Amino acid sequence: MPYLNLKTELKKTNITNEEIAHVLRLRTEDVLDKLEGSGRFTIGEAMLLKKRYFPRMPLEYLFVHTASKP
Repeated sequence: MPYLNLKTELKKTNITNEEIAHVLRLRTEDVLDKLEGSGRFTIGEAMLLKKRYFPRMPLEYLFVHTASKP
């Protein structure tokens, strides 16, 4: 599942997709696409989200992109 750790942490802290879209200056639909795996976060976007919301968590943990098993 794409970005499972990020989605889990966002849910735990009640950060909405709309808030992420605002911070990244994207449409909410674009954020949803990235979180569901049809898009990817740029390194700049990943670093901005980490710095703003999860400064103590490793970038590698938050943005691991695991493939779905067949």
